[in-house]
Amino acid sequence: MFGFGENITLDDWPYIEPPTIDAYDFEKFDALKWRKWMAENWPLSIIISGIYLTLIFGGRNLMRCSKPFEIKGVLAMWNIFLATFSFIGFARTFPELYQVVNGTDGLHRSICTR
Repeated sequence: MFGFGENITLDDWPYIEPPTIDAYDFEKFDALKWRKWMAENWPLSIIISGIYLTLIFGGRNLMRCSKPFEIKGVLAMWNIFLATFSFIGFARTFPELYQVVNGTDGLHRSICTR
């Protein structure tokens, strides 16, 4: 089905609903809508990447001679936020992954099929 060089549309893409996780309202999105949007607006990603690289390397050169900021408290809060976010993400996705990997199709389904 979808061999190399085959011309397919986004409507042909296989889609299987997740069997265990009921998504909250804020987790739901229209994947086909966003795939189409990205297909139509891909140059925007190049522009944003260029701006990002300019800010990273330009900021590094700009800050080379500056005194370091004293923001240990802010960084600690940021790390606590990231740890909490990661734990919630793990708690939401692990039951699904566990069922898919232990199901009839195993690891192949967890990687190759939505």
